[in-house]
Amino acid sequence: MWSPPVYFCTRPGQLHAFRSALTELHGNPLRAWFRVLDPDQSLRVTFRGFLRCRLPRSLRLQTEEEMAAVWRAMDTQCQGSCGLRHFSPEAHEAAAGLRRHAAQHGGCAKLLAKLEAQGQVTKPIFRKAGSSGRGAPADVFAAQTWWISVIQ
Repeated sequence: MWSPPVYFCTRPGQLHAFRSALTELHGNPLRAWFRVLDPDQSLRVTFRGFLRCRLPRSLRLQTEEEMAAVWRAMDTQCQGSCGLRHFSPEAHEAAAGLRRHAAQHGGCAKLLAKLEAQGQVTKPIFRKAGSSGRGAPADVFAAQTWWISVIQ
């Protein structure tokens, strides 16, 4: 017999506090999204993936019901997955703005080259902004993190 996922029967809650704590810890909501909820940069997370995400001890929700309440606040239509837009509409718009802007300039690499030539950003600063913490730059993450810092 089929039984619905726990978030189907849970009231939405705690998303603001959860997002605020992650943002404070990681510096901005986009960085928090990619470092904690979406490390593979698929721009989607499922409920199962959300349950498995590695939350810092200070943010650990104690029960599956508490996790379900935060999830339900993001996945308002109970689709079983959600994207950056649901976690942080502002970060989603910044990332979408970068994509649109980069597309007008032939892609992120060409945009970075233009900005570097204009003295607005250097490649080392750009790469440092996108460092995954293990020393390897994550290009999409770097571009999106940089874009948020530019528009703020």
